Amino acid sequence: MAHALASVRTFRATFTERMYDVGVRPGDMINPATNGSSASSFAFIRGNKPSLWRSDDITTGWEGSKRPSLTEYVGDPPSACMRATRTRTWYCAVPTDMGQILVADPHPEMLLITIHPKQAFGPTVRFVQGSDGRVGGQDAIPYRYDYIFPAGPTHIQGTFWIARRTALPLMLEDTASVPRWSNVPGNIDTKRLVWSAWNSPSIHIPTMPRRPRHAYVWSGPSD
Repeated sequence: MAHALASVRTFRATFTERMYDVGVRPGDMINPATNGSSASSFAFIRGNKPSLWRSDDITTGWEGSKRPSLTEYVGDPPSACMRATRTRTWYCAVPTDMGQILVADPHPEMLLITIHPKQAFGPTVRFVQGSDGRVGGQDAIPYRYDYIFPAGPTHIQGTFWIARRTALPLMLEDTASVPRWSNVPGNIDTKRLVWSAWNSPSIHIPTMPRRPRHAYVWSGPSD
């Protein structure tokens, strides 16, 4: 897969997530942020350096029964901009340290899972190859994983599908189960990440504003 990704210049990814509490009891503390769903569309274009990617992330989110919110983030290293809707003012930031930043985007894990899946999941996660199947009309090889975060403990089970012909990622699906703790109910978090449009000329990133009305500086991770 690493060899196949080396020639990738553009790709698109869609991400959906749904979270909900389970085993709720009278008097439990309910966090609206853990009950809702979101859908994101990502576009990535490789920059002038292999480790830098320009990105566009449009996310629609629902928290409980509230009205949906639309947010767009554009990452064009070494800066990033955000706007709550497509008609409002851009808010931009310029990281002071780009040493370890792959992309100036609030969701760098999307890129990390694509480029370095084992690094994204951690060194202790084992992928077990399953029987071939089909995803999006393509022959695909599934790699299943099952692990527990000791600090949670959160139990995560999922499958990572790779195209047999191109060796590029096709889809990732997983479910995270968080057990009940004190008066906080358990929670289920389901995710799906689908890749498409590899090296498609149709992918474009919005132009970054040269002089945004609101700009600030944040300090990135240190070397």
